[in-house]
Amino acid sequence: MSAQNDAAFLRMFLVILGALFAFTMGILVMAHSVSAELRANQPDAARVVAQTEARIAPVAQVSIAGQEPAAPPAVVKTGAEIVAQACNSCHMSGILGAPKVGDQAAWEARMVQGIDSLYLNAINGKGGMPARGGAADLTDDDVRAAVNDMLTNSGLPQ
Repeated sequence: MSAQNDAAFLRMFLVILGALFAFTMGILVMAHSVSAELRANQPDAARVVAQTEARIAPVAQVSIAGQEPAAPPAVVKTGAEIVAQACNSCHMSGILGAPKVGDQAAWEARMVQGIDSLYLNAINGKGGMPARGGAADLTDDDVRAAVNDMLTNSGLPQ
């Protein structure tokens, strides 16, 4: 009788062990797919490094009489980078009536007064849009580049 109990115990133990192994493998497969998706959605590492360096840059520098202060290196951004940084939050979803990127009719309605008027509205703000899209560190040329990029992606020439 003891041999039968041992065999039944061993069968049950192996069934439970197999079930736990299958469960563990399922969890590992799910974790791998989730982590792969998260890695795919991470921003470009070089851009993140550049943004971090800009945030931690010194706010002042020491000037010594008779010496020229070193000019900070200029960070050149493309229109697409500026749009991704400052404009997409509203212009991809149309929040507060912002013309969506890709909606040619909405952008044409704003182009009636001319491109210079569109640039001025983007630089100074209009309606619910803050000046420079809320990114005060953008230059006028940066804002123009962003507007041009959104117009191009909406099928309009600049």
